[in-house]
Amino acid sequence: LDGNSVPASGSITVNPRETTTYTLEVSNEHCLPETYEVTVRVDPLRLSALTVNPEEITLGESAQLDWHFNSTFDPELHTVTVNGEEVTGGSHTVTPAGLGESEYTLAVVDAFDRTLVENSLTVNVVAPPVINSFEADAATVCSYPGQPLEQPVVLSWATQNSTRLELNGQTIAPPAS
Repeated sequence: LDGNSVPASGSITVNPRETTTYTLEVSNEHCLPETYEVTVRVDPLRLSALTVNPEEITLGESAQLDWHFNSTFDPELHTVTVNGEEVTGGSHTVTPAGLGESEYTLAVVDAFDRTLVENSLTVNVVAPPVINSFEADAATVCSYPGQPLEQPVVLSWATQNSTRLELNGQTIAPPAS
């Protein structure tokens, strides 16, 4: 069988990962060899979609991984893992522990512990915006009704990790730090 000796009668178990043709050849010293071929067709497991939503989150938030396989996926025969943790269904929620990019690897193994599918994606984790300080240089001012203030009040602030800053509904750009 495929160049290897086998008994005159018997069987062998094969587990091809792709379509494979097996050739059986029989011979003796008086006759020409006879060959026979069988082809085991394999429709390989394919990942048809792998997404993360949202792709960017604030530290402490979660993102959802969603995936779909072609029709050859069978939960009785295949085990799905995300970063080594067994999961079921077509989605899994992740909560990254730190800032920056967190990579998640989806893998599918068969009953023979062979990896059939492996694909990764990334969730970007950013720090939450923080207001370090916000104050007025004068907490109380006096003015006459209908008259402008003799001396304007200065508002000051310090922020971190902000991309947009609003003061009483008006956008201030760029954000102060």
